[in-house]
Formats: sequence, C-alpha cells, structure tokens
Amino acid sequence: MSFFFSKKSAAAQEDENQDALVALDIGSTKIRLIAGEVNDGDVLTVTYYAECPSQGMDNGAITDLRKLSNQVALLVADYKENGREFTHCYIGIAGRYIQSANLQGGTVVPTHIVTEADREHAIENAAANRIGEYQRIIHIIPQNYQIADTREITNPIDLSAQRLDVNIHAITCDEDQEQNLRRAISSTSGDIHVDHVIFNGIAAADAVLSEEDKAIGVCLVDWGGGAINVALYDKSCLVHTFGIDYGGANITRDIATRFGLPLATADFLKRNYGVAHPNLLPEQERVQKLQVPLDPRNPKYMTYVSMGDLASTIAISMIDTFQLIHQHIENFKSKQNLHLTLGGGYVFTGGVTNMRGFKPLAASKLGVNGVKAKVQIGTPRSVECNFNQVLPAEVSANDLSTSLLCPSGATAIGLLRFGHALKEEEHRRYNLQNDRRHSNSTLAKLYHWGRNWLSGEL
Repeated sequence: MSFFFSKKSAAAQEDENQDALVALDIGSTKIRLIAGEVNDGDVLTVTYYAECPSQGMDNGAITDLRKLSNQVALLVADYKENGREFTHCYIGIAGRYIQSANLQGGTVVPTHIVTEADREHAIENAAANRIGEYQRIIHIIPQNYQIADTREITNPIDLSAQRLDVNIHAITCDEDQEQNLRRAISSTSGDIHVDHVIFNGIAAADAVLSEEDKAIGVCLVDWGGGAINVALYDKSCLVHTFGIDYGGANITRDIATRFGLPLATADFLKRNYGVAHPNLLPEQERVQKLQVPLDPRNPKYMTYVSMGDLASTIAISMIDTFQLIHQHIENFKSKQNLHLTLGGGYVFTGGVTNMRGFKPLAASKLGVNGVKAKVQIGTPRSVECNFNQVLPAEVSANDLSTSLLCPSGATAIGLLRFGHALKEEEHRRYNLQNDRRHSNSTLAKLYHWGRNWLSGEL
C-alpha cells in the first residue's frame, strides 16, 4: 500500500479542517482524497492530498463494495491520523452512468421585471422534463435565457419581460450506482455525508478549462483508467456530456490478450514502453525486442515483445476510441442540427495522456477532411499547494505536487473547484428562500393588519 500523505498538529488544524472542502475521486486504478479551499480570486489552495490503489472498481463500475469501502477507509483513517476531521465531502461519478439532455422551460413574470425568483421558477419548470427511468438529476446548468425575440441572454435579472424562457443542460445519473457510491463512503463512517455526486467530465473541465476556452468552443475528454468522460462546450454553454465504457485499463487488457501476458506485466509494458502508433517510432526502435516475464512469480519463463508490435496493439485500441468519440459528437450535431465551432479543439486529461505519441495520434484521428484537429493536454489551472507537511524520507513535497498537478489529477482538483461552486450556489439559494419567507411574512402581516383595521373602522 502506497500513500501520499501530509501531517499537521491537530491543534493547528482544528478550525481550518472543519471549513475545508473535501473530495474523493474514486477511479478504477486509484482513489484520491483531496482537501482545500477556494479564495475570492478563484485560486484553489490544496491543503491535503493522498492516494492509494483502487480495489472493487472496474471500468468505472463498483464490482465489490466491501473492497472499495476498505480502500476508502484507509484514506479516511490516514486523514484523521493527521489531526484532521471532515463530515461532508464530494464524490465523482463516471460517464457510463450518466445521461444528459438540453431542455427548455419558462414562466410568466408577474411583476414584468425579472427577479431571481422568476429565474429559479423558469429553471425548475425546465428541469421538470423527464430524461430517463431510474435516473436522478445531479446537475442543472443554465445555458441561456430568452425574452420575447431576444435570444441567448446570459443574465435576465432586472430586465423587463412578460415571460422568461430558459435553456438548460441537465445531467442525470443511475440511481443505483449513485447509492452504491454513497454507501462506499458512509460505510467507512456514519458521520460522513456526501453532499453532491459530480460528473467527472465537468469536474475535469472545471479544473483545466478557462472561460475563454469555453467561449470559442472546446471538447474536454477525460480519459481515465476505467472510463472516458466528455464535456462539450459551445459559445460558453455546456451543450453535451457523455461517457464511454472504455479506459486505460482496456488498453492493458488488449496488450495482455495479444501477447498472453499477466495484466501486471502488460500494464508495466504500457506505462514504460508504450507508444501510441508504430509509425511514431524510428525503425531501429520499432524492431527492438523487449524481454518480459510470462509469470512475475517465476522470472525464468520469459517471452519477447517487439516495440513495433506493442505500439500496433496500442494503436488499434486508441484509434477505435478516437473514432468513437468523433462519431458520438457528429451524431449529436446531426440530431440537434448544430454547427459547432471548436475553436479550442480537444483538451485531454487523464493518465492515458502520458502515452508517448498520444497528442499527434489524437490530432490525426479527430481531424476532419484531412485537416488535423487542435489537441491540447490539460493540466489543472489556478492551483497552489500548501501542505505544510511532514513526509516520509522517500516522498518529497515536490513529488506530492507533481502527482497532483498533472493531467491525471484534473478530476480530483475539479471535484473541489466544482464543489466550491455548488456550495456558493446553495448559499445563494438559501438566502433567496429566506428573502421569500421574509417577504411572504411581511405581506401576511400587512394583510392581517389591514383586515383588522378595516374591521375596527367598520
């Protein structure tokens, strides 16, 4: 068991830990626990980070709840041993369990001046549309508003209107998978409550994309170990989200099947010698033979794998996946009759992006009519690390930061950032409800006062 962990005295941490945001990124290869704070300048300061190997997860699905809970419990226990406590957290869910739709709704504006209450009512009406059976809405993201013939209004508050209409992007998740994820956390401690389940795709997008990226159109692809999560933006609006039941672990299985190797050996080959396509290798390297054990427990039985054959196996897997992503987006554009301008191209996150030659292969296979697509590798933005940690001799603070501030750390970072935004939105809604109650109470008092006065006069 390998951990990255930080230590601080309980007395020094007590106040800040209760207010810190905490998220659990539960992947098929790793589980990450991260804590931090987002300041008024939208900079995330990470105060704690730990990771351990994942168990009980395969291709983004829970296959053994007890094994998964045990691994989560190890991270939670380590967090507490470092003088920290948390009772609320955010968790992510893979795209294979989500559905999404663009919905419309509206409301009459009784005062003819749009208020926050009018906006909320319009959004609620749009979200009342049913998406799928056994699905629960986890995200309602407004795209734009419409008043009369004026379309794509970003903020309708205080505008004159008889009626307000809204377009939203709604994301739902499978109810059973959501409950199983929550149980994996709650079974470690009855005191821990999951505030929100967040789609990994928009978490990764929140970590690496700027508002400028979204404004010119961009496709975020989070290629994790067990699943691929996609978030598509056009003119600053989230217009499509989906997941693919395929990840880096599938490439490992293809290598293991092709060469008759144990999964551990295949994964070692992929990580240390994998190249996205044989044409990206010089001839002398393509014919190079790698000596690998057929059984790690008995190294006297060896086999040979050429770098070229290994790259060919990886290329077949990756090309099929790029084509699947491209086809899914094209089908969406066709059904919605949309003309998307992906000025920002494709931004990839996830551990698979470390593959040598990943970027040129993606640009080639996601291109249209022979024109290569614009492809970038995304890393978390506006993040500072302030662990104040005491680490084992073999782990430095730089190792900790490097392990987090990379494409594979985008989802964990994004869960905190998006969780902060959700917390701010909840605070706004709470204040709005208080204002409504206060307004209703005042009106009621005026009504009763007026009725009593009239009764006295008459």
